[in-house]
Amino acid sequence: MDEFSIRFLHHTVTVTSANNGQYIVSYDETVNGVVVPLVLGVIYPKEDIELGTKWITDDDLSDELVQLLGEMIQDRGM
Repeated sequence: MDEFSIRFLHHTVTVTSANNGQYIVSYDETVNGVVVPLVLGVIYPKEDIELGTKWITDDDLSDELVQLLGEMIQDRGM
């Protein structure tokens, strides 16, 4: 299982490879002193004839974040 993390202002977002070319996007939240991983969504690549590889999600993630994480996945060869 491949994964990487990137730090944004107040949270570290972790991207973990899953089955079928999908990637789980999550971050850790502290609740009552206990660290709990929260899943933000799942992203995956989709080939577009005009645009090449476009990263998409069925969850409520911004397109800018999805594309950034998709580029980072490709850069890492995941």
